[in-house]
Amino acid sequence: MTNKRHTPRTRLNEFIDIYSSHTDTPIGTIVDISDQGIQITLDKPIRSQRSYHFYLQPGSHSANQQESLQAFNHWCHKTSPSFYDAGFSVTQWPNQLKKIYSEQTL
Repeated sequence: MTNKRHTPRTRLNEFIDIYSSHTDTPIGTIVDISDQGIQITLDKPIRSQRSYHFYLQPGSHSANQQESLQAFNHWCHKTSPSFYDAGFSVTQWPNQLKKIYSEQTL
């Protein structure tokens, strides 16, 4: 089964670090965003077809407080010897990501 994106992604002007809510450690960097999801670059693979809980740190891109992000991973593949990309549909958007997306798509 193929999960195709219905809207184009936008490459972020500045990448956003994202953290695991379960381990409180950096999980990767958000590099692309659409109105339905995100692409994250990671240094370790992540399991597909699962839901994840992440957060953005305060001070990261003007966020005043830690913001939660819930997303479902559709795919993950190796892009270089050291990195992986993963595609997520977002089920709970942090306000800061909504703001960044709207600013970049004006």
